[in-house]
Amino acid sequence: MIDVRPLMVWLVSGAVALGGPAAAQNLIENPEFDTGSAGWQIQTGTLELVPDSGGCLLSQAIEGASASTGSIQYFSFASETCVTVDGSVVDRLEAGGMYRTEAGVWARLYLQLFTDAGCQAHFGWSAVVADGTAPAWERISGPIALSPETRSVRLHVDNNPMAAGEPPFTVEWDRLYLGPVPELFLDGFETEAGSTCRWSDRLD
Repeated sequence: MIDVRPLMVWLVSGAVALGGPAAAQNLIENPEFDTGSAGWQIQTGTLELVPDSGGCLLSQAIEGASASTGSIQYFSFASETCVTVDGSVVDRLEAGGMYRTEAGVWARLYLQLFTDAGCQAHFGWSAVVADGTAPAWERISGPIALSPETRSVRLHVDNNPMAAGEPPFTVEWDRLYLGPVPELFLDGFETEAGSTCRWSDRLD
């Protein structure tokens, strides 16, 4: 089932712009795979649940295995959360996550853009937030610009080869984020019994 969230993200952004208190609100359902892979749709490849990126016993991460699309190995999945946002008021959203892979592949976050509030009338794709090979867990984050006609978005995640001939690969993802303000702060994560477990929910 597709989760449609009519969230007023422009109000949160306004609070930040005016200097008032605001939380780093994650608009994505099940961003840390606490309830398995619910809320996420595999598009290319396969995935399985693996231990959390920070050692949290109450959470998990996913490991994706690539599949061949023609002659290229590729892995991709997307959030089923439909985030309503008025692109004529909010000009960008912040995306982020944690990933690791020893393969020579790009890690990318980007948005599918819609002109209606229910993620039905697809009209294009955003620019990407990208990073490269990361044998250890690494943060990826950055702003994604919205076009004025945008009325809803859906977060997509993928990995594709940096060069031709890359063999089948695996990659792990955890703690995905989409919100009106950056998720990365000096305090890093909240803790669970001494482990780093969740994105901070405070503006420090």
